[in-house]
Amino acid sequence: MRTVAVLNEKGGSGKTTIATNLAGAWHKDGRDVLLLDADPQLTALDWSDTSDGDGVPVVQLGESNLRRDLPRVGQSFDLVVIDGAPRMGSLTASAVAVADLVVIPTQPTAPDIWSAETVVKVCETEGTAAAFVLSRAVVGTKEAGKADEALSSFGIPVLDARTHHRIAYPRAIGQGVTVLDLPGADKAADEIRNLSDEVLSHLDRVTND
Repeated sequence: MRTVAVLNEKGGSGKTTIATNLAGAWHKDGRDVLLLDADPQLTALDWSDTSDGDGVPVVQLGESNLRRDLPRVGQSFDLVVIDGAPRMGSLTASAVAVADLVVIPTQPTAPDIWSAETVVKVCETEGTAAAFVLSRAVVGTKEAGKADEALSSFGIPVLDARTHHRIAYPRAIGQGVTVLDLPGADKAADEIRNLSDEVLSHLDRVTND
């Protein structure tokens, strides 16, 4: 079992969108994937309830002790994805502690970049590998390039793959699917394929060191 936590203390970062689509992409590749919903809004759980029942299993964490319960809950899965809470509380800190890799979705805006520092510091304290992914970037603007430069100053990788502001993402969540299953969502699907491949490659590196 290997664990990827998708965390950012700022709401609206695209965290749940990335968590559900990563889990769904790996599931479609034939991997045994569990998605843990640690967000009080329970969007990932709602996404699962809307699905046809043949997708990624989703479990609500509530106030579970991740350090204690994750080995039991996730033991039969190849990959566990944690959709974290939008605040740096005890549950989010526990998610950092149990993760092999923390993915930090960050919109290319100054407030989002500033808020990412809190997650980075917790990762450094726990000794957990982390990587940024730019999310909800606006096609045709220069903000993503500026954000790359700003995020690189934190000293952790910024993934090449990223997501853009596309209607396909909220539409897919509303239908209980991933963008890979959504007709006409080819560009978003390509983004998720690239992101799932790069995150998995990064996970391979950090777990094999």
